[in-house]
This record gives sequence, structure tokens and C-alpha cells, in this order.
Amino acid sequence: MRHWSTLLESAERHFGNGDFGVAVILASTACEVVASRAIAKGFASKNVPELEKPVRALMLSCSLSNERVRRVYSALTGDDLAAALGPAWKGFTDLVQLRNRTAHAGKRIAAAEARQGLDAAAAVVAQVERHNGLQGDQVAAHRTIESTDGASGS
Repeated sequence: MRHWSTLLESAERHFGNGDFGVAVILASTACEVVASRAIAKGFASKNVPELEKPVRALMLSCSLSNERVRRVYSALTGDDLAAALGPAWKGFTDLVQLRNRTAHAGKRIAAAEARQGLDAAAAVVAQVERHNGLQGDQVAAHRTIESTDGASGS
């Protein structure tokens, strides 16, 4: 299941309800979830799945705003996210600051700030999905299960 899409949809609903802080937190989380999936896929595609657990243990989160996480992501996927996003990259880093401000300090978020953050999150998710072939991720996972369960009509 593409949980990042569900999180972005929830963020939009909260934004529409005026819950801007919650919307920002959900949008930021969507970016972390899609990054986590892309990183896992990267370890598998590089044929080093045994490195995933120890490398992840060194990362505090899967926030692509963290330089260490972004370096691991880029090394595994070949995606230079900041360059690919252009001006939306600043919007994403601003989103992470907004998220921290509301989640950790309880600060209120203005509608315009939240809107910019949600748009930046959507751009990050779209780029990570596109670059890593995650748009149909739930379908691919479902097909893998079907092909290995022995019930496919042999």
C-alpha cells in the first residue's frame, strides 16, 4: 500500500478543515514514508539488502532534509533530489522547519505557509515515486505475493 499517498490526502483534508499544523505534520510524514520505501528498494536493487538494517540504524529518521539521509538516498537511487526539485526544494526544507515548529514547539501555522508546505511535499513525493518507480508500488507488491504463494494455477 502506498501509505504516503494516504498521508498526503489526509493532509489536504486537514488543511481544508483549517488544521494547518496537522496538515504540515502529515505532509512531512508522507515524504519520510516514501523516502523510506525508496531507500529499501535501493538496497534491494543494489543487491546489498544486508546493509539496510545497519545503515538505517545510523540514520535518525528518513527525512530527506537531513544531509546524511539524502546522501544515502542519492547513493542508492541516483536521484539528486535538490537538483531535480529546483525551487520546490526550498519549499520542502521550509516544510520540515514548519513541521518541527508545530510538532515540537506547538507553534501555529498560517494557511499560506501550510499551503506552500503541502505543495512542496507533493512535489517531493512525485519525484521520489517517479524516479524510483513507486507509482504502482502496491500493484507490484501484490503481484509478487500472488506469484510466490503457489496458487497461481500451476
